Amino acid sequence: MLRVFFKLKATVISDCKEHSASTVYQFQKVLLQTLKVKHPSILKVHYFTDGCGGQYKNQYNFVNLCHHELDFGLFAEWNFIATSHGKGACDGIGGTVKRGTLRASLQRPVSDQILTPKDMFEFCSQTMHGIQFHFVSKESVLEVDRLLQTRFNNSHTIKGTRRYHRYIPQSTTSLVVHDFSLGKQKRIVHVTAHPTQEEELPDVTVGGYVACLYDDQVWFAMVVESSTEFIDHLVKFMHPTGNKKTHMYVFPEREDKCFMKEEDILLYNRTSAVEECSGTIPHFTKKCIQRP
Repeated sequence: MLRVFFKLKATVISDCKEHSASTVYQFQKVLLQTLKVKHPSILKVHYFTDGCGGQYKNQYNFVNLCHHELDFGLFAEWNFIATSHGKGACDGIGGTVKRGTLRASLQRPVSDQILTPKDMFEFCSQTMHGIQFHFVSKESVLEVDRLLQTRFNNSHTIKGTRRYHRYIPQSTTSLVVHDFSLGKQKRIVHVTAHPTQEEELPDVTVGGYVACLYDDQVWFAMVVESSTEFIDHLVKFMHPTGNKKTHMYVFPEREDKCFMKEEDILLYNRTSAVEECSGTIPHFTKKCIQRP
């Protein structure tokens, strides 16, 4: 199959300040219409973005992704770039647009400043011919949000959202997810709410102790924070003292913390059980942790 690569520099300017899935949807609608006109042979869209929870990595954007083919007539999948690793050509385009607009506004008389998003759109469209500009009004975003409310209300948070970096629609209610974009391991998750699919955290409370699987090894830790949105736990690891007879574990001087997904929590017990075993919270032995 012959693969041909095209470059399309496009920027959306809007007077809507709401960074939501509805805003993203309206931006997609405008950009994909242009893309399909310029390249009618396009069949699939690969999205690469950061993991911003308000705009991209949330249940509303995922349920929209499940309907991508029905809404836009194109297959799609979404890949999330690791934190602080997402710089690309789009950042350069955005910087060029903002820098050029600022310079032009400062050079103009007081009576002709670029003060509104609409002014910015008109200026950029007339002067920056290498970039295609689109304007999305606040009213159009509000209308889209109204139309999508039923879809949004039927969605629910995907368990372990934080850990997955690749989402591929399988149907209008489910997606195939991967830990990494090129990872072989995959699973099917549902984004549509169902009475028998209520997402609840296990009986793990902040201040309790757990045994968890990390890097194929069992570690003991204390639960510091639990997330009902991402269904995971922030834990503070304990390290062995080195005494093989007592199997004692203590907190290191330098805190060792990490988010652990629910399925990697192997054993759990409350603080009270630990106190009975050792008499002090920072020290405990393996026998203090029992299977629930």
